[in-house]
Amino acid sequence: MTPELKSPNVIMPYEGNYSQEEYAQQKINEYKDAGIEPKQVFAQSFNLNDVLYWIANEPEFAEQVVYLDDRYEEPSFDFRNPQTWSA
Repeated sequence: MTPELKSPNVIMPYEGNYSQEEYAQQKINEYKDAGIEPKQVFAQSFNLNDVLYWIANEPEFAEQVVYLDDRYEEPSFDFRNPQTWSA
């Protein structure tokens, strides 16, 4: 399973107390509540902070977490040229 944590359409923290971290945790909790094995879940996000949160707080799920990289939209990025890549 490859769920992507989408960017919220509301300003976070939502209603003053629902944080981005809680949103990221909710995604993992839904899989836990459904009894899904962590090794079957490849959680994804374009938000590096989501990925770092999962690594710090959900190590079993973080083993295959995916950071989605959208630099291909940047004019200076050329996937064929490693000199344009950055960490």
